[in-house]
Amino acid sequence: MDLRTWSRAARLTVFVATACTISCVAIAQEKPSERGSEAKPGAASTVAPPDSSTEGSVTVGGQAVAYRAVAGTITVGATDQQDATLGFDGSILPDSGVKTPADPAEAPPTARMFYVAYLRKDTTDATHRPVMFIYNGGPGSATMWLHMGTFGPKRIVLPDADHQEAAPYSIVSNQYSLLDASDLVFIDAPGTGFSRTFGKDRGKAFYGIDQDGQAFSHFIRKFLTKYDRWNSPKYIFGESYGTPRSAVLAADLQGVDLNGVILLSQILSFDNSIDGPESQSRRGSGVCAGAADDGGDSVVLPQAVESACGAWAVSGRGGEVRADRLYGSAAAGQRAERCAEAGRLRRSCTDTQVCRSII
Repeated sequence: MDLRTWSRAARLTVFVATACTISCVAIAQEKPSERGSEAKPGAASTVAPPDSSTEGSVTVGGQAVAYRAVAGTITVGATDQQDATLGFDGSILPDSGVKTPADPAEAPPTARMFYVAYLRKDTTDATHRPVMFIYNGGPGSATMWLHMGTFGPKRIVLPDADHQEAAPYSIVSNQYSLLDASDLVFIDAPGTGFSRTFGKDRGKAFYGIDQDGQAFSHFIRKFLTKYDRWNSPKYIFGESYGTPRSAVLAADLQGVDLNGVILLSQILSFDNSIDGPESQSRRGSGVCAGAADDGGDSVVLPQAVESACGAWAVSGRGGEVRADRLYGSAAAGQRAERCAEAGRLRRSCTDTQVCRSII
């Protein structure tokens, strides 16, 4: 047997052995319980696991920010009435009068929503410390991109324009994080990332425009209660499909006075999408950041200008408009200068980090 033939045979042997191993593991995992019953889709065997808390520090703008990081879940119900009967971990509250169903698969639908919260440690008065709820869109996307690629205290190092080659990837402290200005809560939508759905008709209960917005509304209310942040300045930050989610969410959050709504890569008008059948160009409207707590304003920019400038934030304090430095790109200052030259901004266009002008 020559070397080439032996190499092919060896690879085939490894492939077959690996396939058998995977098959055996899968069969073992699918083995029925001692009573012979199989797990039903949507059945939750236990309540949510406990949160995991760690500590760290990041330097932003020359300022060291010590923080506490909490990775955990909050369980929400599909309706307001059902949600009110659930504890943070999904257990039924004792005084709710609701009985635990014998078959978990037949229980009312719930979503165990995963989040990572970064909370500044030296905060002495939470009423003056903003909290921002951040999510990507999709729909169907986890919030890994805004978390590990943009605003979290750690980020993955990627080139500005070129495609990164295969692993290993480097993780570094993120000097462009927003943690110096606000506590950050990154949320995975139901069914994405580490978020899970359970119960009967769980798909119908959480996979829809209104259902999705209501789940986020329930999550935010419970988070504010769990961490005693009802009197803190509150912001929501959505990206891509997260921008129409923010529009729905702002309406659903009745009784929760938001201090600001921030939109990134907005797609509020699907008729103007470049992916739509009636679209003939890249032109569209771009709404860059919404209300601030003292009567904010909004600016509508042609998408060509929006693309050149990156994301935008509107101050609301004197109407100042600032370009952000979203990804820390070296070209951010040049983009800001081009925007100022375009004469489309009311006052100033400076190279700053996103959101700071409205937080």
